Amino acid sequence: KNDDKKMNEKSTNTAQVIGWVFCVALRLVLVTAPGYLHPSEFFQGPEPIAGDVLGLSHLRSHEFSPPLSQNMLLPMSLYGIPFSLLRFVLSFKGAAALGASPLMPWVLLVLPRLSMFVLSLFGDYAVHRISHRMLLEPMPRVLAFATSFVVFVLSTRCLSGSIEIGLLALLLLFVIPDSREPMPPSHPVGLGIVTAMAVFHRPLFALAACPAWVAAAVIQHRPDRPFGSARLFAAAGATFLITALALSAGDAAYAHLFLHPSLARPSVLTPWWAAPAPPELPDLGLRPNWFSHVFLSLPLLFGPGYFIAFYITTRVMWRITFCGQHMLTSALLLTPTPLPAHSPAARRTCVSVVALYVCGIAMLIGLATLAQLELWSLLPLCVPFSVLFGGWLFGRNGVSFLLRMWLFFNIAAGLFFGFYYQAGIVPLLDTLHRRLDPTRTTHVVLVYLPAIPRYPLMRPAATCPSVVFHDLGSAPGRTRALAAVLDDLEHLTCSWDTLYVVAPLSIPSTHVRHMTLASRIYPHVSLIYLSHVLADRGRITATDLALGVWVRRRANLFNCSTTCVASM
Repeated sequence: KNDDKKMNEKSTNTAQVIGWVFCVALRLVLVTAPGYLHPSEFFQGPEPIAGDVLGLSHLRSHEFSPPLSQNMLLPMSLYGIPFSLLRFVLSFKGAAALGASPLMPWVLLVLPRLSMFVLSLFGDYAVHRISHRMLLEPMPRVLAFATSFVVFVLSTRCLSGSIEIGLLALLLLFVIPDSREPMPPSHPVGLGIVTAMAVFHRPLFALAACPAWVAAAVIQHRPDRPFGSARLFAAAGATFLITALALSAGDAAYAHLFLHPSLARPSVLTPWWAAPAPPELPDLGLRPNWFSHVFLSLPLLFGPGYFIAFYITTRVMWRITFCGQHMLTSALLLTPTPLPAHSPAARRTCVSVVALYVCGIAMLIGLATLAQLELWSLLPLCVPFSVLFGGWLFGRNGVSFLLRMWLFFNIAAGLFFGFYYQAGIVPLLDTLHRRLDPTRTTHVVLVYLPAIPRYPLMRPAATCPSVVFHDLGSAPGRTRALAAVLDDLEHLTCSWDTLYVVAPLSIPSTHVRHMTLASRIYPHVSLIYLSHVLADRGRITATDLALGVWVRRRANLFNCSTTCVASM
């Protein structure tokens, strides 16, 4: 019987490893998926970095504009290195090689996603190590992490939340001790460095770092070392300050090279010197409150896993509050085997469980209540979620019905966000790249579309003629704004050569009646536009799920060769 049990455990572990390898391979393949999640995927990293490194025409968001309010260490490390390697390779083929190949827009889009893929692998490692240290089965929790669409689709996108998955995983690695060791070592230097990097990336990350520091201090507190916690705080605090100074110096160097070349020593201190947000920023997306995050955003991200987490958390709180059960034994509900009550191993495991809970809740409170950011900011919560609740999906005590629901939800969500949600943007960039004539002045009007990145079009930063973008946004009544823009373009003193209008295929034909439909792009699912359609017509047609590209050309009536129009 013991031999059979060992054989079953070995075959189960082998199957779990094979499943994880398949999920990682799927994650790598999906970096090429055309889904467009949010403008921040490009404008808070790849867009300004590609413009600075490769010298391409680009649009700078307010975070990357003077005065600099976004720390540049992580964006330059994740995106600047691959773009610099691309520039080095292209240097052997001449300056014109950047736009010679029709595959270059695709390469420019995929390169930063490959960096995010490598960063996401660190999350798998962190979940495995943390689970092992807490005496939990590692592979079921790694599988819960790897099979979540948050990881195999969203974590490979260049979002701030995707970067924070790696930061939170690294922070927890320095905090969670090995419950088997009687005297686990402390890591104050790593704790200070990671906290400084995370806070400079997003200041509200400090809310998640504070309970992590407290947990590390509690773990280091022992009767024979009464000042262990104080030494930990002192060393971690000093490391935090030194790292903050180094990050500020790096930002100053970046600002000197790319933003203020005329200044010898530009004064830059991120994230405390924040550039004012543009007045149109509240219109770019939703700003949900804590109630929407708890009861809408979290179910959208974790699906059936949300209800598992809600049930387990409620059960633990009920035992502590109404049954008078000690927090130690309640937290040990998550361990696969019962530990001796009040043993040092049980105490360290309990502290680790509480630290994971509190870090997740603190991050949720900060992002939802104070900043009211969108649901993409909650992506780091997948790390504590996988460690705490992954065993209920893939472990020995896992429920097969919940597992099937989990897999079905994540496959469906991965397909939607990977291949349907605003999936016409990436093919649109390829269409514009092939159609834009470098000798002609071109205007591109975008209606009911998010802001599209400029750098994949591979237009040099200081060339004339140029491409002028008119982003009309997705608010109701944009078709009237389209008519006004087209009327203004007709009366420009300096005539344009080519005019493109990109909009959902179902917009009224009266607005583009003098233009030629040059391309249809399927599929393109925009939830904002579909909500407007349902409010106006009450039904959705096939043309609502596609993009149309209309074009109009005319002869140049004026000599504009000496006037260079900057891209908007």
